[in-house]
Amino acid sequence: MELQGYVIGRPIVCVLLLVAVTHAGVAIADDSVASQQVIPNPLTLKAVLALAEESHPDVDVQAARVASLRADLDAVKASYGVHAYLNVIPRWVDPAAGAGHDLVNDSRVRFSLYRKLYDFGRTRALYESAEAEFRAGETAFIDLRQRRQLDVMARFFDVILADLKYLADDEELALRYVTFDKARQRAELGMVSDVEQSALETAYREALDTRTESLAQRRHTRALLALSLNRPQQLPEDLERPQLRLAAREVPEFDATVNRALTDNPSLQVLRARVQAAENTARAEEALRRPVLAAEAGAQYLEREIGSRETARLGLQLRFPLYQGGEVRAAVAQSRAGVQTSRALLRKAELDLREQLLGVLKHLEVLQVQRQTAAVREEYRDRAVDLARGLYEMEVRTNLGESMARLTESQWRSAQVEFETALAWAQLDVLLGKPVNATTAGAKP
Repeated sequence: MELQGYVIGRPIVCVLLLVAVTHAGVAIADDSVASQQVIPNPLTLKAVLALAEESHPDVDVQAARVASLRADLDAVKASYGVHAYLNVIPRWVDPAAGAGHDLVNDSRVRFSLYRKLYDFGRTRALYESAEAEFRAGETAFIDLRQRRQLDVMARFFDVILADLKYLADDEELALRYVTFDKARQRAELGMVSDVEQSALETAYREALDTRTESLAQRRHTRALLALSLNRPQQLPEDLERPQLRLAAREVPEFDATVNRALTDNPSLQVLRARVQAAENTARAEEALRRPVLAAEAGAQYLEREIGSRETARLGLQLRFPLYQGGEVRAAVAQSRAGVQTSRALLRKAELDLREQLLGVLKHLEVLQVQRQTAAVREEYRDRAVDLARGLYEMEVRTNLGESMARLTESQWRSAQVEFETALAWAQLDVLLGKPVNATTAGAKP
């Protein structure tokens, strides 16, 4: 038979799909399951990436799409199967027109079998098209899960940065308030002008506005992280800052990275599979002009026997298409246009991927320098605090608050550069088709 030997064996992907579909079914049966699972406290990067593997509407939709594509594949495969029909036809007829004739029982039971034997490549092309679409759906499913991990990682870092920004703004606010309060006391003694006092009060009020916005940002980033984890009613409280290993990775060379990405990038693999599906669909539409060979058999029970009626039959059927009113020509033209569209989308995606890689690698090179600058700045601020604290204890200077404010600001900026670097590496991993987890993100396992 034409389709013998076709086996779809992707056990790992099938397990992932089974888990996702199971989660989807549980979510439909009980929408509160996700909200009943408490987010760990403190929340770590490793825990966040594990939670990203759980049920989410985006993942469930893609899992359902893959299940639908698998059903399409099975439907094409089943077209070469045996089709059996049982027709029960109860009826009574008048064999001769005119008065005085009784109705005659002409009921019958008919059983028939039909099996397509060969259609000169149409079903094979349809099967290969459905198989390519199914393969594209599988790859898109895995790619979606990787991108979800990248998304929750970014939102996890956003929460930590919001906390650090709040600490820096709070230190700045305390410094501005102390400066303004001292000026107000000195103004009462006539030692500070009204203009200078107003300037210091304005600086204090602006710092208060900034700190208030930072406080709101802390809750906002937590809400976004909870949404990305499919737990909108559970805002994470404490987050544990990961210890990242970023110095061990060197920025790869552009051409080698592009060559690898053109082969392993999941989005390109999806589009290549769709090109194959479109080409096979075009082959199938062109095969509509070819004949179909089928076998049929049947038997029937007749309540009224007539010599010209057969009770059993067995035969072959060769059907030649002669004219379809332009339907085949239109279907072929449509399928060829689909092939052109799929190829154009693939070429466009390859150009977009090159642009993305160029941006990521450039960003990583810039971040390498920024990390060194951030380390030097933080070390300087730390020493400045130690110096100001020593002078403060000796009552020589009173600028400890200024030094503390600058130190917390430098810590926030260092974390910002550090997390941007980790995200850039994770984004590069996704573009190269590599998994995103605590290790590849730079975090200690």
